[in-house]
Amino acid sequence: DRARAGDIVAALGLKETATGDTLSDEAAPVVLGAMRFPDAVISMAISPQSRGDRDRLAGALSRLAREDPTFRFRTDPDTAELVIAGMGELHLDVIRARLAGEFGVATAAGAPRVAYRQALRRPVEVEARHVKQTGGRGQFGVVRVRFDASGEGPDLRFESRVVGGAVPREYHRSVERGIRDVAAEGGDLRFPLVHVRAVLVDGRYHEVDSSETAFREAGRIAMREAVRRAGTVLLEPRVRFRVEVPEEVLGDVLADLTARRAEVEHLRGDGPSREIEGLVPVAELFSYSTTLRSLTRGRGTFHTEPADYHRLPDAIAEEVVRAARSREPVSVS
Repeated sequence: DRARAGDIVAALGLKETATGDTLSDEAAPVVLGAMRFPDAVISMAISPQSRGDRDRLAGALSRLAREDPTFRFRTDPDTAELVIAGMGELHLDVIRARLAGEFGVATAAGAPRVAYRQALRRPVEVEARHVKQTGGRGQFGVVRVRFDASGEGPDLRFESRVVGGAVPREYHRSVERGIRDVAAEGGDLRFPLVHVRAVLVDGRYHEVDSSETAFREAGRIAMREAVRRAGTVLLEPRVRFRVEVPEEVLGDVLADLTARRAEVEHLRGDGPSREIEGLVPVAELFSYSTTLRSLTRGRGTFHTEPADYHRLPDAIAEEVVRAARSREPVSVS
């Protein structure tokens, strides 16, 4: 009937209570400071083994995340995969075991598919024609667009340098939309195109048959033709990392990072603990927390944050392209 400071208490039936809530007397309300939980360090993609379990899986994950603030889940906007994240592979194994045991939802798991991007291999200028006549009002839109592989800046920049009204101003936005449509789709590989600068330099229109729809389709044709003629290179996402390890295992940790294609930029500290900073591909980080724990006997820590997209080595790019065309998950670690 009472609890004093230091007592450990079990309560049943608290359906509206979650980890981090404060329970107090209504006559003397108090709210304790919020607890801070560490960020997830490992993630994996999961899917229900039965199609009928998809809705049940979402509900079960929501309940588990409410109980456990160190557990996260999300749907990847680029790959549409359901990704769970936690404090280690054992943590995620326990989550999957609870899904099966407590909620009756068996899942298949694997490494998340990396969200690769494409960039044009070289600059190119193309003319695109969308001209159709079907008896009534036709469709007429002709554009000449110069594409540059900018290498930096926003995903796609569009400019108009048309002179003399070759393409009326009201159709410029339609051309841009068509180009963006195809860039976002990413062609047969389904990897969006980035670092593209598209400049509308010329074109033609018809007083009767031109329309926003016709010029949008012309923009789509122009982007497809640019990809076909210029070719593309694959870009992979990288993260900036910071690893803290004991001095005596520094060599082993550096060797492992090098094998993961990491670029070490800074090495700090001269005492019992050393700090390593640099860039590493996201594709190489799956299972890294387990490896680091093994190399350092549990004394190493690491943190990451998104950094940039970097050109993928040709040998790995060929493997990624094969997997993308066959729609199979790919792991390059």
